[in-house]
Amino acid sequence: MEKHTPGPWDFIDSKKLLHIETAIDNSSGAGIHICSVPKSDRANARLIAVSPDLLEACELMYEAWKQLLPCLGNNSVRDYELVLTTAPVACARAISRARG
Repeated sequence: MEKHTPGPWDFIDSKKLLHIETAIDNSSGAGIHICSVPKSDRANARLIAVSPDLLEACELMYEAWKQLLPCLGNNSVRDYELVLTTAPVACARAISRARG
């Protein structure tokens, strides 16, 4: 499985572009370049920059869900539909797409 460049990431303004870079310094003292987007795509730059954090949050929620499941006991599945189906399926899908 391929690994992504670890976070945290941030974006930096230049004249025409927003550059997404890591906060990890390399030998030049700058962050590692991830990608660049036009300044008009600030919302996308923000989303790209936070993606390592979102992946980590999804992975933590998915693990918490797996530990919670046995604790629900004999309660109706209908009582926990969001916990049992919707949220974990969405997390698993996002994790799978992010991990490749």
